[in-house]
Amino acid sequence: MRIDPSRFTVGDEWAYRQSDHAPSERVRILAVEPKKTSARLEIRFLDDPDERVEKIPGSRLRVPWNEVGTFDALMANWQRIDDLSLDHTEEACVEEIFGLLISEDVAELLWSPVSCTTDIHDRARLSEIIDGPVDDILASAQQSFPRSGELARSSALRSCSATGRGHNPGIVGDESD
Repeated sequence: MRIDPSRFTVGDEWAYRQSDHAPSERVRILAVEPKKTSARLEIRFLDDPDERVEKIPGSRLRVPWNEVGTFDALMANWQRIDDLSLDHTEEACVEEIFGLLISEDVAELLWSPVSCTTDIHDRARLSEIIDGPVDDILASAQQSFPRSGELARSSALRSCSATGRGHNPGIVGDESD
């Protein structure tokens, strides 16, 4: 991951995450060691009773601490979407059928930070493709994100693919195939 070291300033407080699903921790930057395409940072954990100090890759500092509330809400939404899981075979089937039935200008599959997520661009056209209201399918999986489209995860995609397949039998073979 490319990290611009100039975004880090000694003394600033940032939100640190060990991983995407770990809680945010408040840290202060003690030193910045620029690298070719990243940075290595020395940080102090401010809420740790021992005020532990570690050297970490810059990619673990996600946002300045004053933005942690918005960032944590966004990550919680991604986690809720990721909690609805399909196995690899189900994901592959959904992706194949989805790609055959739904053009990218209507909705597209995304793979980061959660696999098999859909960004819906045109609700009206998607409703025509599945011959029904999108709201019914998305009710259990829709999340709000700070972007133009709507995102839904696996269970909604399975419903979209199955419903679209039923209304477009010439594109995808019948169940006896």
